[in-house]
Amino acid sequence: MSGNLKGSNAFVRFLLTHGEKIGMAGIAVCAGLLIWSAVGHDRLGPQSSPDALKQTVKSAETHVASFRWKEPEKTAMPVQSEAMKPVPSSSFPPFAYGLNRPVLAPVSLRTDPVLLPPEDLEVHGDSGLWASADPAMVKQKHLEAIREEQQREREQREEAARTAENTDKSRGARGGQSGGLFSGAVSNPVNRGAPVARDAPIVQTARSGLTLEGYEEIAARSWITVLGKVPIEQQYRDYSNALQSARDYVESRDIPKYIGYQVQRAEVTDQGLGPWSKPTTVYSKTLQRERDTYPPTSEPEVIDKRYQHPILTHPLPPLILREWDKRVTHSSMPLPSELEPQGPANTELPEESKEGGDVDLFAGSTTDNRGGPLASGGGLPPGNASRRPPAQQGAAPGRTAARGTGQDGYAWDQVTPYVLLRYFDQTVKPGHRYRYRVRLALADVNHDIPEKYLEKEVIERHKKEKNRSYRFTEWSKPSPVASAPMPARIYLAGAKPANPNNPNSEPEAELLVKALNSAEAAEVARMEKFSRGSVINLHDKATVIWTSKNNPAATTEFDFHTGITLLDFSGGERLSNKNRDLTAPTRAVLMDPSGRLMLRSELDDDQPVTDYRQIVEDAKSGRRQPLGGGLR
Repeated sequence: MSGNLKGSNAFVRFLLTHGEKIGMAGIAVCAGLLIWSAVGHDRLGPQSSPDALKQTVKSAETHVASFRWKEPEKTAMPVQSEAMKPVPSSSFPPFAYGLNRPVLAPVSLRTDPVLLPPEDLEVHGDSGLWASADPAMVKQKHLEAIREEQQREREQREEAARTAENTDKSRGARGGQSGGLFSGAVSNPVNRGAPVARDAPIVQTARSGLTLEGYEEIAARSWITVLGKVPIEQQYRDYSNALQSARDYVESRDIPKYIGYQVQRAEVTDQGLGPWSKPTTVYSKTLQRERDTYPPTSEPEVIDKRYQHPILTHPLPPLILREWDKRVTHSSMPLPSELEPQGPANTELPEESKEGGDVDLFAGSTTDNRGGPLASGGGLPPGNASRRPPAQQGAAPGRTAARGTGQDGYAWDQVTPYVLLRYFDQTVKPGHRYRYRVRLALADVNHDIPEKYLEKEVIERHKKEKNRSYRFTEWSKPSPVASAPMPARIYLAGAKPANPNNPNSEPEAELLVKALNSAEAAEVARMEKFSRGSVINLHDKATVIWTSKNNPAATTEFDFHTGITLLDFSGGERLSNKNRDLTAPTRAVLMDPSGRLMLRSELDDDQPVTDYRQIVEDAKSGRRQPLGGGLR
């Protein structure tokens, strides 16, 4: 081979001759370097043995499994309880129409929103004197009141001008008005020291209730007030959920519009609940006819304006001798005073169709669903606002700057969860017991909407209801049982025990009996003693008379019919031999005409009894200081 490589390059000949030796020498050098580098490192100790490593891993797992967090140390300052209270939902801004608006045009068809009936019905029986007048007379008196107010303002301006010209000119003193008398036997109760005929009734000028002008018709009435909560917030939410993603959705139009309601009652007897009566329908026209009979001096509304609705909240009838109280509002809707620290109704019902379905009871009371005006004007009559005293005039309840103005001008404030349903049933019989149920009527939000935008179920409903312009909610749950009292009241004033020396003697309870008399627009009272088993019905002279008339008639005998039976009583015994006036408080068990038992206490009736006795005492001493009055 050497002979063959003589003509080649010398470097190539060298590699071919010694290449294998050079490669083996390189491998030996690398192996030597590797061995040399390993000689300088420490060996693994016994702690790195497999058994030791396994033990270390096991200890680590045990530590992890048994680990517990330490309890946090208590801070020096305790957490304030106010900071831990949940934030009320009212603190967040309301979103009545939903948070997420559709980005693209709606594609679903329109369906019917779920309608919610009133909740938590409450009922209260009551009695009193109501005033009414001919609508033409009411309008005439209203115009006269406006002219008198304008005349007073002119006179005040002229008086102010005369006073500015002559500051030394004395101002004329204004004299007070005096109350009327019964046949001249009793002097003005405001004048002290005037002579009073023996056994003459003590006349007191009413200091509360409606002020009469002489043309009103007064009637003693017994009624039951039906109250309920209308869930308006939830109803708006249901409308929004059902319609905001549907075709032809208009936010200002597709909202709940309450246009009326129907009330049914059933009499409760010993045999149970009787059949439900034919519904009584209430809507804008029936309210207007009744409100037209209210005198111009009718008392303003006493409930919080947030809960008022011009259709659902029946206006307060004109009440004389006393004020309306918390019995005209739902227990969940307090009166403003509780929040601050300091002609009869038309009862004729529209007839129903022979097929059994309802006719269009509310025709003309709804809009055209395109935002058109009411055919009937909707709501309460426009003149009602001007009938209020100047201090009471202004925006109707709930008329805040809010979206969704209804057909009657009502706009929900998007905050109040409920509005008040209130109805006065004047057709009840005293002593009878009743239950009530109510359903609401709302304008059909899908009425007059083209069928191409409606679900099949809605189209079929329109055909079945003959394209009726409104829908009813379901009937509410029945109310508790209520009974209307007689137009009279009794108060427990004390008791006289039986004479222990007389076996025929019986104990007697002393009762203050108050009754109403519509002819005299008066409340009359007298004190009498009754034995057990007595029915508190009298025809006798009155001792005290509260009247709203300036010139009462000469009547002195009245009917005191309560229909209440005195079943049993206890008390009246002397508690001290030294003080004969210190006696045990009297308690009595009474039964009203409906058979309902009542427990009365002398301590609970102390205020009206004390007022009555103070009036009699002042009359005997010649002071005659009026204390006011009115059934409590």
